[in-house]
Amino acid sequence: MSGSGIGGDFAELDATIAHLQGLAGAPARAVAAAAPKVLAVARKGYAANVGPGGVAWPRNTSNSRYPSLARPAAAVTFRADGSTIRASGEDVLKYHVGAERGGNPVLPARAVFPRDGDMPPEWIAPVEEALRREVEGK
Repeated sequence: MSGSGIGGDFAELDATIAHLQGLAGAPARAVAAAAPKVLAVARKGYAANVGPGGVAWPRNTSNSRYPSLARPAAAVTFRADGSTIRASGEDVLKYHVGAERGGNPVLPARAVFPRDGDMPPEWIAPVEEALRREVEGK
């Protein structure tokens, strides 16, 4: 800042500028850190027969005509793709989304993924925590 008439120690300002410049990749880093945690939250729900947002799936009994989602739901994966979390699962899951969304009309709706990409709060929390850590530099 020579010649500007402003003098002093700008080390703190320089550090703040460097921190802010480092935030450019924060969303992608936060998503990469959060994706496994979101998967863990989702799988915990699946194990309890609960879909996104806490919507309980109809229970399966030994004489149920509805196939169990335990195995295919346990195989669901979430991965970071830039600043987006992508989910994937077995094709059989598409039949359980409910008839109004193009699923099998005979099967009850048992969504495994959020509708229209609208993540439920319990899935958002790990992303927000990871982003907070990135912004605060922890």
